[in-house]
Amino acid sequence: MRFIFDWTETFADLTTPWRGDEDPFAIEISQAEGEFAIAHVTLLNPRLKQLSVQQRAYGRIAFQRENESIVPLFCGRVVTLPVALDGSLLKVELIAEPDTAEDQLRTLGHSLRTEPYWDPLFIPAEAENMPNEVLEARTALFAWHRVTGALAVSDLYKGRQVFTVENAFRNTVRLHRGPEPLDAVEVTVEAQWIQRAYGCMDLAPRIALLFPGQMINTYSGRDLEKSWRALERKLHCGGYEVLKSTIQEILPPETGILNLYPRQSPVYYSYQEEEDALNPESLHRRPVKVQLKRYWFRGKLIIAWNYQQKRREIAHFMLKNNHQLRPLKENHAHVKRLHFKLNAIAPHYDLCPWCGFKWYKEGDRVAFGGWQYRCLTKHRSGCQFLDDGALWEREKEIPIALGDPSRASFFTTRRGQKAVVHAIARARSYLAASSRSFEVSFRGPLEDLAGITIEDAVVLKDQRLPGGTICGKVIKTRLVIDGKTQTCWGEVRIACGVGLATYPVREGYQLGEELYAETDYAEPDTYRQAQGVLLEDLRIEDFSQNAPTTGFTGIFAWDERDLIEKIHIANLPSDQEDFLATRNIETPEKFLAALKACCTSIRIDLRELRPKTTLTHRIPVTIQTPWSAPKGVNLETK
Repeated sequence: MRFIFDWTETFADLTTPWRGDEDPFAIEISQAEGEFAIAHVTLLNPRLKQLSVQQRAYGRIAFQRENESIVPLFCGRVVTLPVALDGSLLKVELIAEPDTAEDQLRTLGHSLRTEPYWDPLFIPAEAENMPNEVLEARTALFAWHRVTGALAVSDLYKGRQVFTVENAFRNTVRLHRGPEPLDAVEVTVEAQWIQRAYGCMDLAPRIALLFPGQMINTYSGRDLEKSWRALERKLHCGGYEVLKSTIQEILPPETGILNLYPRQSPVYYSYQEEEDALNPESLHRRPVKVQLKRYWFRGKLIIAWNYQQKRREIAHFMLKNNHQLRPLKENHAHVKRLHFKLNAIAPHYDLCPWCGFKWYKEGDRVAFGGWQYRCLTKHRSGCQFLDDGALWEREKEIPIALGDPSRASFFTTRRGQKAVVHAIARARSYLAASSRSFEVSFRGPLEDLAGITIEDAVVLKDQRLPGGTICGKVIKTRLVIDGKTQTCWGEVRIACGVGLATYPVREGYQLGEELYAETDYAEPDTYRQAQGVLLEDLRIEDFSQNAPTTGFTGIFAWDERDLIEKIHIANLPSDQEDFLATRNIETPEKFLAALKACCTSIRIDLRELRPKTTLTHRIPVTIQTPWSAPKGVNLETK
């Protein structure tokens, strides 16, 4: 077996014929999981000068079999020159880090931003471009090939190739017991936002429905006008603003004999005392017919409402781990606790929300329904945005993970459930990393172990091992050529899963079948699942119906029926008629005076829109099946 060392002009030059530029006295190539391979080469060449070595940028290493075939072992960039000098020996250090390492990380990292293993809500702004963030929810690490410099994603348990080793040096097999695996991971995911809702509506039609003929009418017209103006002052508070308030007297329609809209009251009689013409000294009471005018009005009472409420929602779950090792102390489970606070799921508006009955000029921008709009022409907005939607141009969507900012719940939405699934994937990655708590290292012939890399898995067979056979993922490799002893060997360290799973884990995830509001009478843009969530082999119970019960939870389609608690109408025309009929009024003038004690007035009680302190809603998430790592070694006692 012959070892070759060449200087190259580029990284990973595998096309140029091997020359044997230097005569290596000793070589050690090592690589740990998640790191670049390192090579230390001791060159035996008395004529080699330090200056000539400093001019070299790259090198490559290979060995030649007896059949003349060449097997590349390493390609790398020179790091330090020299590491050590000892007479005619010069020690050189190289690293298998390609020049395009950052580009490869960036490209592969972007390609891995797929659901459910990537969720920007979990990524801090300062770490958004950190490559390792894409692995937080994966049971994998980055792996750099020591020869080609290619970047790949290497699973913690699955190997790109599986090598079977039966000829390990007998006295080199070492067993290592690592930390206890986690029994469970307890996770809380927190989302905070300000629930925002606004709109405007005309309360006058609701008021009119309470009057006879469904039109505002009374016998005390001037007093009603005063009561109407008083409403404007009373309603202008607590999240409400009166945009327009008018009351105008009108002539009701004629309905002929039906007389649905009478313009006068029933006939009343008053009695006036007059002198008797035949006897001037005597008086008598003469009846006088009296009819009062009935006033009919058409009104407008348009109010704008604005609701803002701080909300905090917490999803909580525990992902359990099935493994072969029991806790060292009874009833003392090894549990890791994680808390994720999501980035802003609803923006702090820089844009003003659209408002009704407000003057807008060309170029003004507003936010409405999660979109930014630009005003096309000067106008005064109507009661609803759709009334003058043609006067606005939609420019861009405002990124809102919450969807509609008026929502009272986040984790019950489709986007919120994706966030929970991602959190479960992150918890699973912690269990996966901790479950490789049994390690084995061994040495063997270099020619047999030279092809094993950290991307591979190894099945080691030895009667002294538990069960005689174990399987593990390679976490460290070492190839050594010792010039002093004229020996060479390979060393491999593998990590074995101590779980109970004996089947391959299915990849991917699935949310339950969606039943939307149109078919299931749910809130718009929310859904109910027909089955639980499935993340690989983990089944999660449906929690989409766990809606909050505090605050306002259904603001999507608010109208006056939701805002008005009660409308009080005092002294309707029928009440005024009964009042006058029971009074003994002597003169027609006193009829009008009597109405002062029975004038019509209006009072409206609206729902309280003042925000409370932060409303907290907790959602328990139940994972029906525990997670388990593959059973790479059998540690169970018979």
